[in-house]
Amino acid sequence: MKTTIGLNQGKRVQIILSKIPLLAFISVLFLLSSCSDNSTSSKQDDDPSTIQDIEQNTYPVVRIGNQLWIAENLRTTRYKNGEEIPEVQGQADWGNLNTGAWSRYQNHVSSDFDFGKLYNWHAVSDPRGLCPEGWKVPTDDDWKILERHLGMSAQEANSSMGRGGGENVGGKMKSTSLWDDPNMGATNESGFNGAPGGRRLPSGLFDMVNRAGWWWSATEQNQAEAVYRQLFYQDGQVHRFNTNKRQGLSVRCVNE
Repeated sequence: MKTTIGLNQGKRVQIILSKIPLLAFISVLFLLSSCSDNSTSSKQDDDPSTIQDIEQNTYPVVRIGNQLWIAENLRTTRYKNGEEIPEVQGQADWGNLNTGAWSRYQNHVSSDFDFGKLYNWHAVSDPRGLCPEGWKVPTDDDWKILERHLGMSAQEANSSMGRGGGENVGGKMKSTSLWDDPNMGATNESGFNGAPGGRRLPSGLFDMVNRAGWWWSATEQNQAEAVYRQLFYQDGQVHRFNTNKRQGLSVRCVNE
């Protein structure tokens, strides 16, 4: 007698029941179920529910697979050693920066609550540290671990541009509010709560709030560019590419 066991993402395993004893069959079922991917993993007893940055801003924490992520965009104006990160408002000043800086979208204080701050990559890479103690800006590989847990294949994770649309990986990461319609695929079932904070261009101009969210990785592509992730309101993909280090993008932190 044969039975077919279905796993997620279309995977199926056929087992010949007459060939194995009952206890072994139960063990097989347990192992197969543990191999299936879930958008989130059970919270562990010692997982923090929140963390604070150097300025006592509080962020919710979510476990996604084996990683802990903050579930909001970073808002700090100081490195973790307490030293100040300059705020730069002027367009020309922003475009000439080769050191760490932050701004709010359109320089509006009200954008802080929903979207956090926008940081250039010089702030991300500063050795004084942008994330709280014990946390870091995710590398490109850290992002790939998250994406693969949410159903993206290894081949797609290593590719560029839009990826993971068939598995709705981006939709699983997007918040269900703040986005313009249609906010395709948005379920936020991962708990990542990706918000459409827009970006600040090297020219100093702002664009795409409510339509796209960009997040830095800590991975440098070349002398002028670094790797980022983007979620977009018109698809359920996660976009991976590299961009000018003078761009102002959102930042998330992952546990070290």
